[in-house]
Amino acid sequence: MSFGIRNYSAQQMSIINNIQYMSDRDQRALKLGWPTMFFENITSQIDQDRKFSVLYSDNAASRPSVATPVLLGAEILAAMRNEPLEEVIAASRFDPRYKVALGVENDLVVPGSLRTHQRFQERVRNYEAEHGVNLIMDEVNRLSASIASTTIQFAVEEHAIVPGSGVDVSGLDQKQSELIKQVLNADGNTDLMGLPIETIPCEGGHLEIKLRADSLMFCGCMQVLNRQQLFYKVNQRLILACVDFGIGDLVEKPFGRYLNKDDYNAFLYSNKELSGSKKLQILIDESISLLDTVRGHGLDDTPDFQNVERVLEEQTVEKSGGKGRRPRTKEDPWPKGVLQNPTDPDATYRRKANKDYRGYSGSFMQVTVSFVPDNKDEEATVYPSIVLRSRVDQNNVDDSVACEKMIETLPEQPVERNLHADGAYTGESLTKTAKAKNIVIRNSDLKGLDVPDALADISFDDSGKICGCPLGIIPWDSELDPLGLKAKATFPILCCQSCMYAGACKATFAPTKGIATIHVKLSSVERAKQQRWISSEEGIDGGRYRNGVECLMSLLRRYYGIDRLGVRGLELIRPLVYFMQAAINIKQLFRLILRKKGISPRSLVV
Repeated sequence: MSFGIRNYSAQQMSIINNIQYMSDRDQRALKLGWPTMFFENITSQIDQDRKFSVLYSDNAASRPSVATPVLLGAEILAAMRNEPLEEVIAASRFDPRYKVALGVENDLVVPGSLRTHQRFQERVRNYEAEHGVNLIMDEVNRLSASIASTTIQFAVEEHAIVPGSGVDVSGLDQKQSELIKQVLNADGNTDLMGLPIETIPCEGGHLEIKLRADSLMFCGCMQVLNRQQLFYKVNQRLILACVDFGIGDLVEKPFGRYLNKDDYNAFLYSNKELSGSKKLQILIDESISLLDTVRGHGLDDTPDFQNVERVLEEQTVEKSGGKGRRPRTKEDPWPKGVLQNPTDPDATYRRKANKDYRGYSGSFMQVTVSFVPDNKDEEATVYPSIVLRSRVDQNNVDDSVACEKMIETLPEQPVERNLHADGAYTGESLTKTAKAKNIVIRNSDLKGLDVPDALADISFDDSGKICGCPLGIIPWDSELDPLGLKAKATFPILCCQSCMYAGACKATFAPTKGIATIHVKLSSVERAKQQRWISSEEGIDGGRYRNGVECLMSLLRRYYGIDRLGVRGLELIRPLVYFMQAAINIKQLFRLILRKKGISPRSLVV
């Protein structure tokens, strides 16, 4: 069955539209409330012809589909209102607020069902598996960039020196005037973060755009299993799969007890004759025997068969002498990404801050626009922070790796911009990727031992060679190692012997040649610069700004229930987090719109 794109542009007003029979007061409340703002800024801005047309048939005889804006709008509404998707689908049939928000107030029968949404997301997953592009993530990121641009536009309107406003514009050059006009005349599809907004002259201050990133670990929707329960579950699931596949005769006799629903409790808990270690060894031996029995009968590529192989590989090692396998102990090396529960093979284990997490890690990047006055006694005007990027990975993925992936999706910044993060966001690869996008990683703290502060004063030329020591002395000679990780330079021995920084530079002396050589790691120099920046006044303010991202983490846990997602697997969890990102940004947009109209954001009820 194929589906074509449904054309909503020729939709006529229904003569039985209940909204037109409302009182003027109710219609005005509906027009000024969140439903109309949602439709104008979100639903109507999702263009299914731009990206999502690849999911539908171009055959004119195909059945018309439910419009993509309606499907994505309903998903975002479910996240915004913290309601199940089924409730939003039902409410869109009876509640005029949902009808207006989704733009279906003139439909006699509101299209779509829960199964429609499931089929749509399945098509999105299949397209990502084939082409490596997640259409939902791209669309949410586009909407986020649009909301961030609206915030920038509002800040420029409030503070910029605009030609024709009666303010002295003699200091404006032509480029600045054109930039201001470009910002003020930009539409919703223009990404204003690609413009040097910081160069716009303002009255009594300047505009500033800053980024910050952080992550949180959240639990998966699964039962916590010990090793005995894990082996029993994976064995039982493979045996049940054999029965469903029609090869139950192979396993019924040697493993028939797994088919008895009472055996789980009887073997693991009621059996007092066997110790826990003996029970575990029995289950391990049965797993090995089960794989040998089933292998080659058509189930080798199924998840149930692979889970048994995975558990044996991760939880056991070969016995000395090569006869069988035994459980891993603390003395044995453990692999990363150990299976926690066969119902959610993607979930992994990690311990952080004395707390165990079995699930996933979510990484988020926020952008904040602020007006910083020249008078330091005045407070800065901070506009709503927008979640620019989000990402979900297994929780054994380093924060720096996840942040690097998010930075890769950003456009190159027109001016150097700071990304504030904690000490986990370090590494040469992350720094290199950020530098390519004109972004500087600013850590609020650093892990590991401090390096000498004097290293920050060593200067380098464009080729990476040392061109000046901490005292500014020019070396006789300098060279860089082939890998570009270390540099060394030679100086007159008299300069270094009496220098207070000789130990910091790791100087070595050759009295017979009259030279001294310093050896420096480039990473140590960058770390010294970071340490100096962290202790500066700007670094202290940057640390305070970074701490603000913790509010987002708290919001995701308390209101959006990221620890209570009712789905399993990365493929199903990722879209829900993207919709949370959109919901958070849309609420910020609504507050900005109300602020522009002179209405208190506290009156917003979504």
